[in-house]
Amino acid sequence: MNVGEQYPPPAKKSLRGEKYTPFTPLKEKVVATPESEGTLSQEVLETAHTFAEYFKRGNMTTAEFGQATGKLLVDQLRALDLPNTPRAERVAKMAELRKTLQYYQEVFGSEDFAKHRNGFLAEYAASFCLAEQVGYEVFEPRPEEDLRHKVDLWVELEDEPDELPKNVVALQTKCMDSPREYVYPISTRADVQALVTHLLPTMPETFSADDFVRQGERMLQYTQQFGNVQAAYLILPWPGGENAKFNIQTGEPDARLADELYDEIDRKLLAYREE
Repeated sequence: MNVGEQYPPPAKKSLRGEKYTPFTPLKEKVVATPESEGTLSQEVLETAHTFAEYFKRGNMTTAEFGQATGKLLVDQLRALDLPNTPRAERVAKMAELRKTLQYYQEVFGSEDFAKHRNGFLAEYAASFCLAEQVGYEVFEPRPEEDLRHKVDLWVELEDEPDELPKNVVALQTKCMDSPREYVYPISTRADVQALVTHLLPTMPETFSADDFVRQGERMLQYTQQFGNVQAAYLILPWPGGENAKFNIQTGEPDARLADELYDEIDRKLLAYREE
């Protein structure tokens, strides 16, 4: 692939009504059997258990295990579609979700579970807002784009790059303490470093600036080969606090989040639209 080549929406499946299966590149595939059919949570738990066994046997790295189980949780949230579920049907769906969350807490341990859960709930909240409420076409990355290149979501802002030169956005979603804004375009390593400096005052001692910069560089290195892609961070506040923008159990976004994301995208990513 040549530098500057136009990159079409890169995923095979849109988030609109379709379930994405993130574990196809693994050495061993999970094959559905009649015995595994049942409720959604049963299917998710069986698949997550299989991943856990792969991980224990050394067939998956820690990063692959986190990616696969996290995407499985996000897939379940999309399938449950809690934001659009009538109140009378929520009890049964919430029970399904709690089974998955309880199993994940047992597998990861309380501290790691909270970190992974918040990150993937933030990804779900962002994708729901952008696809279902704002109306953008949002796509899952290919597994290798997620794992190696740190792209969490692709967002198509315009159908054609003739209307907007950077018509596709590669998003790396993060969940951090009280960011002042949510959307942070990056084009150089200096942009990533400046963002770290901007975030540091509110970051806990466990925050690794080196890891943050390294992941940003990996996304930049990959996306800069495409002439129509703009890389950006999408950072949402930790759930549970006064500035929370999504539900800590379900990932359902705050009622104002979609408008806030749209305003920032319009100001920061659509400013270069060619009239």
